[in-house]
Amino acid sequence: MYALFHIYFYSIIYTRYSYHATNIQIYCHFLHGCILINIMEYFSTAILIVCSRAIYYLTAPRLSVILLKEFRINYMRGLAMKNIQDELSNLKRLLKMLAAQFGTKSEFVLHDLRKDYRHTIVAIENKEITGRNIGDGGTNLGLEVLRNPPNTEGDIYNYFSQTQDGRMLRSSTLYFRDADGRVIGSLCINTDITGYLNAQQALSDLAMMPKETVVEEVYANNVNDLFDFFIEQSKKIVDKSIEEMTMEDKIEVVRYLDKKGFFLITHAGPRACDYLQISKYTLYKYLGIVRGDEDTAKMPNETDVHFDEGKIIH
Repeated sequence: MYALFHIYFYSIIYTRYSYHATNIQIYCHFLHGCILINIMEYFSTAILIVCSRAIYYLTAPRLSVILLKEFRINYMRGLAMKNIQDELSNLKRLLKMLAAQFGTKSEFVLHDLRKDYRHTIVAIENKEITGRNIGDGGTNLGLEVLRNPPNTEGDIYNYFSQTQDGRMLRSSTLYFRDADGRVIGSLCINTDITGYLNAQQALSDLAMMPKETVVEEVYANNVNDLFDFFIEQSKKIVDKSIEEMTMEDKIEVVRYLDKKGFFLITHAGPRACDYLQISKYTLYKYLGIVRGDEDTAKMPNETDVHFDEGKIIH
């Protein structure tokens, strides 16, 4: 731009004075024009520097934050676990190390939560604590996390539960997520504290465990144990026999079962129908009511219903 301005200005001077002025006059006007152009260039450059500095100081911090955030997201995505099977050998080594470090009173369980929930356990150490094996399923707490994924990590530390044979456990659960934040697996630690609690009888003032911290968790060898647990718990919701239940009572039972992840288990639908003495169509309609699906809740007949067992029904 400056070069074009130079050429244009010099051409005017030359055209104006080449025929009617002496060489000295031409030189003076030419010199004056050069000085004027240099002054304009100086101020233009100064203004350009000031503007560019202002833009930099105004935008650089925000741009830096955006770039840093984008870098962090991409970096964490690169580190995120894609699935449990890809890291299974390393995770098994981790479980063996934990078992060797903390002894036989602590059970370490690895779940692959992308598998059928009846067979999520892919590694386990000190299995005598809950009596489960590789190929067995998860507990009711795992179902709740899958059915109602928490906004944050959702990990649970130092909660208390009880086995079917009466032993007290202190447990913690860590959930693994993929790059998109979906829960894909979990690592659970269950420590048998029954011996310590027996000693508590003599040292109750020093080792008291509040009753409200006990969480009811079912360590099932068979998925039918989970079915029975949920059904028994649902009976407490309405405190009535099945013959005395109204439609509203049964809807509340379905609401409880759905919230707890009951319908994530394969063949859960028929079990619920048998317990509530309703048809698959009616169960589907009740699910529509509790989930706020008005179209499903108002379906006019049973011929349009396709009931998908073992899946979250939408």
